[in-house]
Amino acid sequence: MKTIVAFGCSHTYGVGLKDCYQPRSGPGPVPSQYAWPNICAHNVNLELKNYSEPGCSNKAIWHKILIKPVNQQDVVMVLWTHPERSCILNDKEQHKRILPGEKMSGPYYKHYYSDFDSDLDFWLRINHIYTVLNNIGTKQIHLSFNTPKKGPVEPWWNHV
Repeated sequence: MKTIVAFGCSHTYGVGLKDCYQPRSGPGPVPSQYAWPNICAHNVNLELKNYSEPGCSNKAIWHKILIKPVNQQDVVMVLWTHPERSCILNDKEQHKRILPGEKMSGPYYKHYYSDFDSDLDFWLRINHIYTVLNNIGTKQIHLSFNTPKKGPVEPWWNHV
């Protein structure tokens, strides 16, 4: 059956919507029924698999797309997140988040982070996923609510 398969961060998960917020612990245990992927799936009468994760990075989104089952009949919808977020991949499903403003991430942003590298990585991951999904014939929609800061605004090799 044709399915919308959604990937993204808290905006795709629906954190803060009335059915997806727990005051003491943050996001709810499942994505919100009011999040944009659910609205899209409902409007076109398709099933939905929402693999989004609050606070995740583009690297984590990229990795999830590569390990989750997607087939030619699916429509993959990706809301790419802040380019400055990162992570360390630990194994198939786990990763350690590196987010601006978090105490444990401070040394990374102080000593290693650069806007140019972050922005280039943003475009590389999006284009890699575009190529992978295109090769299997999967329809895809790529969205981003945040644009890169100082790096290539849109590289000549961008196909998304």
